[in-house]
Amino acid sequence: MTFSFELGGTIVCMLAGVSPESSRKKTCLLSLLAQTARLQVLLVVPRGKWRRGGAYPSSIPPWLSRMAQQSKVLKVVRSKDYGPGTALLKATKIIRNPKTWLLAVDDDHAYHEELLTNLLRFAAGTPGTAVGAHGWLALSDKDATQALSAVGPSLARNLRREDVPGGPILCHFLGLLLQRAMLDGLEAPARGSPCSEHNDIWLSAHLAHFRIRRAMISDPLGAKDLATHRKRGTSLSRRRRRKPEDLCLKEYWKIYG
Repeated sequence: MTFSFELGGTIVCMLAGVSPESSRKKTCLLSLLAQTARLQVLLVVPRGKWRRGGAYPSSIPPWLSRMAQQSKVLKVVRSKDYGPGTALLKATKIIRNPKTWLLAVDDDHAYHEELLTNLLRFAAGTPGTAVGAHGWLALSDKDATQALSAVGPSLARNLRREDVPGGPILCHFLGLLLQRAMLDGLEAPARGSPCSEHNDIWLSAHLAHFRIRRAMISDPLGAKDLATHRKRGTSLSRRRRRKPEDLCLKEYWKIYG
């Protein structure tokens, strides 16, 4: 398959997997294809066994093949399963232009048509920065106490006391925008790593290691949580946390310092 992802101004939106609920995936893809800012959508479908049991589809579902054939901007590729960071890692192998903008999202949300536009506007004011619509701050106990006393309740939910002060952790499920050059040197977590299920911490650690600034808007930007993702829905700002996050933070503190 030929990709036209080499123009510096191109924006590639990435997501991975094919969920059992085809309606969920369709809803997410349609919201991305409806973005007012021009972009191309890269959907990465892993092969083989799923890390949590079961297997990925051996072939692309017919509905997805039809959608890709009918769209000029949707590209579907297969890949080895690298965990939650599969789409990012595959993108580094396909996209070479360091100036290309990458928008990482998740398939359990439908996104507002202005998501990309809003993130680009924010990024324009913070050059050289990876920008997330949502995230959290991993602070030491002392720093967390001072910060909690100075901010209001809307920002306090983004502050967490951690043994490892990891700084800003950008979450991609509401949209994370960065440039291809920021992913140079990105490697998948080792097999059995506590970070194998924490792509947000894994990516933020990579960015911190290469001294790439991270910034978050702390706003869902109109995204809608698709109820099929969880039987008991949680709000966008209180998404369930996979454990153990502290072990992942400690691993990357040990590796990167």
